[in-house]
Amino acid sequence: MKKRKTNDMDIRTVLLSRLEKHFPATKENLIVQEFGCESARVDVAVVNGALHGYEIKSDQDTFIRLATQVPAYGKIFDHMTVVVGRWQEPTVAAQVPEWWSIIVARFHGSRVVLKTLRKGTVNPERCKATTARLLWTSEAAAILRRKGHAVPHSYRAYDLWHALEEKLSDDELSLEVRNALRARAKLKAEKSQTPHDGSYTTESNALLHHHSANRQWLAQQSEHRHS
Repeated sequence: MKKRKTNDMDIRTVLLSRLEKHFPATKENLIVQEFGCESARVDVAVVNGALHGYEIKSDQDTFIRLATQVPAYGKIFDHMTVVVGRWQEPTVAAQVPEWWSIIVARFHGSRVVLKTLRKGTVNPERCKATTARLLWTSEAAAILRRKGHAVPHSYRAYDLWHALEEKLSDDELSLEVRNALRARAKLKAEKSQTPHDGSYTTESNALLHHHSANRQWLAQQSEHRHS
């Protein structure tokens, strides 16, 4: 019997199911699909005590975009995992940094199963400046005021981000960013709502607060694929 090849939807469905079990819907856990960061967009992100990104490379995908994705994700995420189809397994280790985790997705009968090939470590080279840019200007200004720091009179995004980079430690800034992402989700930011406040990031547009929303997204994508 010919081995079936996985596609993005095959893997995404199982991955989301696993993440929803490991990170149940609470005020501390947030699962985000299509999380934009700098010049790339990771397939799934988990926001809790850390930022963890999951990049899907099915049997029908290529590694071409990893050339730009790897450095972009490395500036933001505390942990990264690449989830690959079984046909990608022989070459994946050479495509991603050693601190990345690797999970292999393969068909077992009619269902896709995930198996950890390599357990990664904490990202050794996060970029503080890029992390600050995940914040909207209104969020950045509020954080500075709450911390007792002056808000630049110009109120330009880059001035605010630079002030946060100077005034806050790496851990403080990372915590504030995670709190801001969860706060946006609590407000149920709509995908079509894009704040024109000087921030070039689009993470908020993809925030999905409830796990049921992830399921709805999958259903819509499946209907589109078969239409």
